[in-house]
This record gives sequence, C-alpha cells and structure tokens, in this order.
Amino acid sequence: MDSETRDAITAMGDTILARMDHYFELQQKQFLELRERVDALTERVDALTERVAGLEHEVGQLRDYVTREISEIRLELRVLRARSEQSDELRREIVELSMRVDRLERREQE
Repeated sequence: MDSETRDAITAMGDTILARMDHYFELQQKQFLELRERVDALTERVDALTERVAGLEHEVGQLRDYVTREISEIRLELRVLRARSEQSDELRREIVELSMRVDRLERREQE
C-alpha cells in the first residue's frame, strides 16, 4: 500500500471520527434539551396537580357547607310547619321554601 493510499485512508478515518464526534455532540445536546423540557413539563404537572387537589378540597368544603345549610333550612321548615296551622300565607311561603330547597338538593346531587 503506497503512502497516498495510507494518507487517504487516514484522512477518511479522521473524517469519520470527526463526524461521529459531531453526531454524538448533537445527540447529547438534543438529550439535554429534551431533559429540560421534560423537567419543565413535570414541574407544570406537579403545580397543576397541587391546584386540582386544592380545588377538590374547596369543592368538598362547599358541598359540606351546602349540605349543612339545607339540613338547617329543613329543620327550620319543620318548626315553621308546626306553627303554620293558623296562617294560609305562612303555609304557602313554607311550600315555596320547600320547593326551593328541593331544587337546591337536586342541583347539588348533579
């Protein structure tokens, strides 16, 4: 093998090694960029998960409050019904309030 052939093979080998190095550098850069994006998305998902948990807690508290309020209104309506035997107007108001409470309960269950 003459020196020109050897030099050409060596140059080709150097070119191949340089291209491989460049390829691996690009691959490493892409990996790091992807890793940063995954980390950023993970942070966003974690933050959203915390917000959803907080909202679920607030909704639960609101549901408990509404349930307590409806129970108290029902109790007050029973007391009023017991007293309403003397007044037709009071009985009508009690019926209207009862219907409103029923609607609220149905909406709460939905």
